[in-house]
Amino acid sequence: MSIRITLATLALCAASCWTTLVFGENTARFDAQHFDLVCHLWGRVTSDPRPVSHGNHQADVKSWRFNPRIAVDLEKMQYCDLITCARLGPRNISSLTSAKIILYNGTALSWSIRRSDGWSTERQVDDGKVSLTTGVCRKDSYSGLLWHFESGRVTHGPGR
Repeated sequence: MSIRITLATLALCAASCWTTLVFGENTARFDAQHFDLVCHLWGRVTSDPRPVSHGNHQADVKSWRFNPRIAVDLEKMQYCDLITCARLGPRNISSLTSAKIILYNGTALSWSIRRSDGWSTERQVDDGKVSLTTGVCRKDSYSGLLWHFESGRVTHGPGR
C-alpha cells in the first residue's frame, strides 16, 4: 500500500498528519545509515544592519521556533523534510565526518548536526543580516520518504 502526498495534502496536514504518514503500517526502519531526525530548534537574528520598522512595530521576525522532521539517508548522502522534499526532492548532504553531519556548508548558509548529541547549528547570512538557529535533534524511525521520491513523485509506504 502506498499513499501519494500532494501539495494540497501537505498544506492540510503538515503538522497533524505527519505521525500518521510516517509511522504507517510496516514502514518503520531504523539503522545507522537510514533514520529521521526530529528536531526542536530555536533561532534569532544576531545582527541586522538595516532593520525594517513600521511605526512602533518591528516588521522583521527577530526570533523563531520550529520542529522539523528530516529524513536522512547516509548511504545515498541525501536528506529531506516533508515540505521541501515534496517541492524540490531530496537534497545532497554536503559532507559527513565521524563528529558531524554537515547538511549545508557555504558562505551564506551552513548547517551541521553533531552525531554525538544531536546538537544542530545553522548560520545564515542574507544581505548583511546574520541569523543563528540552534537546538537538538534526536534519531527516530526512518520515514522512508527518500525511498519513493526517485520515481518523480513523492509516495510513502513500502510499495511504490
